[in-house]
Amino acid sequence: ANSDWLEQILKPFSDPFVVGVGGKAMPDWLGSGKRPIWFPEELDWTVGCTYASFGNKRRVVRNVFGCNMAFRTKQLLDIGGFDYRLGGPISGDDTDVCLRITASDARFQIIYEPEAVIHHKVPQRRQTFRHVSYNAWIQGIGKAVTKDIHKIDCRVLSSEKNYLNILLFHFFPKQILHMFKNPIAALGRISAVTIAIISIMSGYVFTRLKLHRVNLMKYKTT
Repeated sequence: ANSDWLEQILKPFSDPFVVGVGGKAMPDWLGSGKRPIWFPEELDWTVGCTYASFGNKRRVVRNVFGCNMAFRTKQLLDIGGFDYRLGGPISGDDTDVCLRITASDARFQIIYEPEAVIHHKVPQRRQTFRHVSYNAWIQGIGKAVTKDIHKIDCRVLSSEKNYLNILLFHFFPKQILHMFKNPIAALGRISAVTIAIISIMSGYVFTRLKLHRVNLMKYKTT
């Protein structure tokens, strides 16, 4: 964490209706010390970091990222804490807890504070297409389980829909234009994002179709 992390993440709590705050997680690429040429910032969520389109301004969000967040103790305890069906490699526990807290009182807000920065170490084994695919698939499972838990909450997939629109109408066109300058890098980024989209959709659809038969606990680690 940056030296001023605690100070920055506490600032939004001056508003009594702010019940949760999350900061920015920046990747610290181990090994080479720099971002792989094919790895776009739009996929930083696959290594537990804040992705590019999340922005750099303080704002109200649906949920914050589990590696860099804080909640008011009372509100977290009032909803029973985290759901054991989520978390670990399944993912979705951070989204679920934010949805439940804000659903408990319409005045409650979750705030993204980009000045509260942590640096998240990314080992070389996660700097691969295989990890991007696996993490996206697991994310898809988590989204499906979260959707099953929050059946009537329209916010469950709202951020994902916005993210997909950004990829389709901004990221892909930008990379196609970049093909003329650096075709290898652009093709790698396009491939990585395409793999992530297919994987997350596969995990989501697989779990939604077989949710009543899937033993979710087998995905959890001890």
